Amino acid sequence: MKTSINIPIYRAKKIDSDEYVEGCLDFLITPIQKMKLYQIATTDPTKEYITINPSTLAIHFLDMLDSEGNKIFASLSEDGRGGDYFEAIKRNFVFKYMNGKIVAYGRNIGCDDIVDIKHSIKIIGIQQ
Repeated sequence: MKTSINIPIYRAKKIDSDEYVEGCLDFLITPIQKMKLYQIATTDPTKEYITINPSTLAIHFLDMLDSEGNKIFASLSEDGRGGDYFEAIKRNFVFKYMNGKIVAYGRNIGCDDIVDIKHSIKIIGIQQ
């Protein structure tokens, strides 16, 4: 029996620009500064690791696709930064990854489980 591994892909803003990058997440602790530097290992062979802003970090799993086959990225930060957003019922929602579930988060409404409807929505953009 063949099993597939659903390895997540991460997306975040570069630490020194507004450009988003995708790849595998890694972090290191610098011995001098004793602080975590979050990095993304990209698939671009010219850039091994890119230091990113962890407050913009979002996650994507292989089965998280919108109605047009685009990747859905769910924010890992409390405020929703870095997550994709979409419009439903004339309100904007952002995808967040909370307690092992992808949820739609909107102002004044809290969180709603959207696992069953994610394939019927269209991604509008990235939460800023």
